[in-house]
Amino acid sequence: MDAIYTEFEVNNLISFLKKTGQENVDFLGEDIDIFFWSYDYQTNEMLFTNGIKKVSGYTHQEFTELELWNKYIYQEDKYVEDVFIDAFLNKTPFNIEYRIVRKDGSIGWVRSKGKPVFTHHNEPIRFNGLTRDITEKKKTEEQIHFLAYYDPLTGVPNKHLFHKMLEKEVKVAKSQNKKLALLYMDFVQLSIINDTYGQNVGDEVLKSVVNQISELVDKYGFITRYNGCEFFILLRELSISEVEEMVEKIISIVPTSLNLGLESNLRIGISLFPKHTVDVDSLIKYANIALHHIKDNVTNGKGYEFYDDFMMRQVERIAKLTGDFQKGLAQSEFYLEFQPKIEIVTKEIRGIEALIRWKHPEFGFISPMEFIPLAENNGFINQLGDWVLEEAIHHVMRLPKPLMLSVNLSVIQLFQENIVEKLKKILMQTHFPPYLLNLEVTEGIAIFDINKTVKILERIKSLGIHLSLDDFGTGYSSLSYLSRLPFDYIKIDKSFFDKSEHEQSNQKIIQTIINVSHSLKLKVVAEGIETKEQAEAMAKFGCDLGQGYYFSKPVAVEKIKEYMMNNK
Repeated sequence: MDAIYTEFEVNNLISFLKKTGQENVDFLGEDIDIFFWSYDYQTNEMLFTNGIKKVSGYTHQEFTELELWNKYIYQEDKYVEDVFIDAFLNKTPFNIEYRIVRKDGSIGWVRSKGKPVFTHHNEPIRFNGLTRDITEKKKTEEQIHFLAYYDPLTGVPNKHLFHKMLEKEVKVAKSQNKKLALLYMDFVQLSIINDTYGQNVGDEVLKSVVNQISELVDKYGFITRYNGCEFFILLRELSISEVEEMVEKIISIVPTSLNLGLESNLRIGISLFPKHTVDVDSLIKYANIALHHIKDNVTNGKGYEFYDDFMMRQVERIAKLTGDFQKGLAQSEFYLEFQPKIEIVTKEIRGIEALIRWKHPEFGFISPMEFIPLAENNGFINQLGDWVLEEAIHHVMRLPKPLMLSVNLSVIQLFQENIVEKLKKILMQTHFPPYLLNLEVTEGIAIFDINKTVKILERIKSLGIHLSLDDFGTGYSSLSYLSRLPFDYIKIDKSFFDKSEHEQSNQKIIQTIINVSHSLKLKVVAEGIETKEQAEAMAKFGCDLGQGYYFSKPVAVEKIKEYMMNNK
């Protein structure tokens, strides 16, 4: 259709209109979305082809009334009249897109192109041009723009538009000395909702939460969807206490679209302009750091955190440790300690648990609580787990007498495709008796496919290896799982009996766990025993084995040898 706008055809049309009256152009039908027009400066006469009715809803007779132009051009696009005047005064062509108000009141888009015609003496003769309906083209452009800059599910700006909006907000805040708060929000429960109730329900819940937040922050800023279940919210000109109040309102939002009794479970990291930074990228970075800090430290109970410099130091520390991991393995910075498992009644040593340690050359001793998650998150855990198992076997085979060796196996390690073959290979290479190996698996396995989990555990057990359910009672598992999972031992977490001497309810729970475990032919290990009273209480409950500082802290293998020699 753009060929209609060629100079050749425009000139032919102008020539035609100059020689004819309106009655001679009626044959140009009403069914096309283009109309040609010509204004005569001497007679003030306007000529149109009938395509004007298709475009505007008005006939060419109605359009000859000059006051109709005030209705025809959309109010916010009245500047078009100035474009026409400038083209006339400067004797130049024009090409412009603008909105019109059709006869039925609907809004459309048109593109007009034309130019004034003058005599050799620079006297105006006519103003000629053509106008084309581009409403559908504009709708397509708007749809493309929407998909490029807005989230199709929630309708809020997306990641690309967010960056543009934030840059503009920071620029204005700098020039006007204003405050901003940037909130990085993670809807952490969304994936669980999707898995439990389905994607459609998850979408409805998400829309409900975002709509409520949009209404809440509308007067103060905006919300954008950044990635999946992550959102950025910008708040203008609020004090820190007001930001906290707003964040608490956001966190308290629950989905209203479905009666599922769900909580949003939102986590929010906050950075402030100009308190923390005046740089756009740093504002995003600091909010991100604060969000990850609150997700890693959910015990503060608030659900949100303001950025603090110590968080950056922590990020730098994590980056350093992650980068030094392989070097640490190669340079023997990792080593093992062993903690005895004692038969509570006889006080005899029945086994030892291998516990990995890391002495970093810069940071000193690093807690396993810190570096194990790093290993899991960065793909090192399988390599580290292999090293622990082989190193532990190497040490245990040099003890005065055989002892059951317990080694922790993470969920990631358990679900390796070749886990069974790997264990079999290590046992064959080291000549270690499989019946002396006990793998401790955390109860986090209970949230995975139970049938798949059972199959993997049974294949491991078929090698002659013993299995323990570690940290029982701290997370997802229940007594009902014990009958399905092929464990030999269950370890009661220390949190269960820390107060057992003083709380009757805890004592009943412990007694129930031990009784049920024994009925399923499982031995029970109480870990974290620190006092004589706890050890006696566990003996009274019928617990089989104990582990903790009351018996021995984790020690080097040489100390285990001494312990065994002294307790023959």
